[in-house]
Amino acid sequence: MLFFNRTSRWVLAPLADRLDQPDQPGAPLSSRNPLLRRILTGVEQLLQERRTLKEQARELAAQVSQLQQRLAERDEQAQQLQARWTLVTEGADELFWQLHLPASGTPAPECAMEWTGSSMQALHLPQLGQWHEQLHPADRHAHQQALARHLADRSGRTPFALNLRMKFTAGGDYRWCRVSGSSLRDGHGVAVAMAGTLRDIHEQQLHIQQLELAAERFDISREMLHDGLWDIEVVAGDPANPSNTIWWSSQMRRLLGCSTVEEFPNTLESWTTRLHPDDSARAIAAFVAHVDDRSGNTPFDVEYRLRHQSGAYRWFRGRGQTRRAADGAPLRVVGAITDIHARHEESTIREAQAQ
Repeated sequence: MLFFNRTSRWVLAPLADRLDQPDQPGAPLSSRNPLLRRILTGVEQLLQERRTLKEQARELAAQVSQLQQRLAERDEQAQQLQARWTLVTEGADELFWQLHLPASGTPAPECAMEWTGSSMQALHLPQLGQWHEQLHPADRHAHQQALARHLADRSGRTPFALNLRMKFTAGGDYRWCRVSGSSLRDGHGVAVAMAGTLRDIHEQQLHIQQLELAAERFDISREMLHDGLWDIEVVAGDPANPSNTIWWSSQMRRLLGCSTVEEFPNTLESWTTRLHPDDSARAIAAFVAHVDDRSGNTPFDVEYRLRHQSGAYRWFRGRGQTRRAADGAPLRVVGAITDIHARHEESTIREAQAQ
């Protein structure tokens, strides 16, 4: 028993001393006893592995802390982006939509849709087919074809944008809208996601239709008139400015025997070069005097001859009015020519007979 106690103390004492400071580097083993050296070496290896594991644990904890910090930053950025997106969608005059496409990229009526925007409370169309049903019957085919062409073009060059009519509520009236969108595609060009906007353009479209109707009425009225209308948009108050926009009506061209813009281009020279040599200086001077008079008291009403496409000269009466800025600078000159050749010839004959 005494021998065992002494042996235990002899073996265990160095072990106890070493285990008291497990994280400190071990002292050189000086024991000459092979058994004790083996025991101490094994313990030292275990302690070294323990230190290595603790160091790895600290490194992992630091990495986890960094990842958590980055995740928190990403969450904050995501919240900021979401807040900005909410501001954009609520402040814009548009609805934003997203279409969930199947793996084939070909849409079906049951494809899910998501809508965001300030008018969401008035629009609940969770499926593509339901949106299609809200469209005007006359516009449904065009909508389907435009969507199909866009998704089928794997190059992504075919746009998806068109004007159509739709109802925003079940019992509401049809309103003109502008719908547009684009697709995200995979490496093979197959559309995997699609999103776009829907904008109410009803008032704008009605205004365009009214303008088109007014233009059509003007064209009809112009064709019924015997006068040839013309219009000059004056730049920098200069009637001879090369940047001026000039428009000669088709009726004016016909009065001169022309049928195309190439025969009578929309330039001031088309008029000046056709003036009779005896009338040119007088007619041009009258036009310039009218435009340059910022008081607006100088009229433009002059008779002159213009060369017909046949080569003969015919008499015309030229008149014009100018719209001016507050300081009298000319902005636009509008006028007309009237064929007075027959009347002028009759007057000449009567004068000759009177003599």
